[in-house]
Amino acid sequence: MSRNNFWDCSLVFTNDFTIAANMVRECIALKYHGVLLDCRRNYTDLIENEGVNNDYLKAVKKLQDLYGSQIQIKKRITIETESKSKLKDNNPDETIIKITKLLSTQKLKLLEQFDLISISIESIEELIKCCNEWKIVDLININKFKKKNVTMNTLLIQSLRNAIKENNNKFFEISLQSLLSISDTNNYFAIQFFHLIAQVIGPNNIIVSSGALQSLYCRKPLDLIQLTTFCFKSSQKRCIEKNVYQMISVIKNRRLVQDCIWSIQIDEMSNEEKNKLIPMISSEAVQEKSV
Repeated sequence: MSRNNFWDCSLVFTNDFTIAANMVRECIALKYHGVLLDCRRNYTDLIENEGVNNDYLKAVKKLQDLYGSQIQIKKRITIETESKSKLKDNNPDETIIKITKLLSTQKLKLLEQFDLISISIESIEELIKCCNEWKIVDLININKFKKKNVTMNTLLIQSLRNAIKENNNKFFEISLQSLLSISDTNNYFAIQFFHLIAQVIGPNNIIVSSGALQSLYCRKPLDLIQLTTFCFKSSQKRCIEKNVYQMISVIKNRRLVQDCIWSIQIDEMSNEEKNKLIPMISSEAVQEKSV
């Protein structure tokens, strides 16, 4: 994946073509240059069935035929590393072995049909393994970490630094919302963990995901603690609230808006919410701020 080939939004495909088409039209209205349609599959399903839902592939082809002249539509697969049923008590080492098997040569043909391959991981060990050995993965989604899996000793931090230094062509997607699972009754621990991860990875390759803000591409160093605090104050169920607009204002006031690509989870927004948010992050708003 080229560093210059940025996309603006990633949408999860829910096997409903009408919803997908509506979301793509919204992206066109927002003047986005490109959109990823994300097909999420558990890795055991991919290993056992060696296939992807045909509805997804047909939907992408149809969307490209309908809207390809107005916006780039790319295929993304996110490989989930957990299964709520089969793998609940699996040994983490066994999980890594199975993922490595999936990403081995015999499985590459299945994944070659996608423009972007991402993997959702749940531990620092998986993160290091992904950097060092899973070369085919373009984007690493840091998701649903358990508190016991986020203890960062000196050795782990150094191993992570080395892995990222040697593989600085990957993007890292950090879900702030899912980090709430490690923060108990307050978000201090989760914020500190995110800040540490962000420091190790560096801001250039980080995508921050949080509800209304589907992704924020950080192209300059930001005050990550401040940014994260705003995100965590958002409602766990709905993030389109005044603090989201406040976060956008903070970024704009720091004159960084021209260095960020914003996208929003448009499928969960009402028309009123879209009308309030779109002017703040539209191409015209960015150009006016840059002048």
